[in-house]
Amino acid sequence: FFRINRQMMVRLSAIEHIHVFPKGRLKLDLQPVMKDEVLVSLDKVTAFKEWLGK
Repeated sequence: FFRINRQMMVRLSAIEHIHVFPKGRLKLDLQPVMKDEVLVSLDKVTAFKEWLGK
């Protein structure tokens, strides 16, 4: 699991697609589908990308 922002942690297998937003933010499409937009906070993007590479 990885904490992508203050409200949410995600599991690698739940990530369906990653969209790059302006200014380097990332939007995640998860399974099951979430009602609200799921964004990786700016200060977590670098650590999140490293976590994905593991």
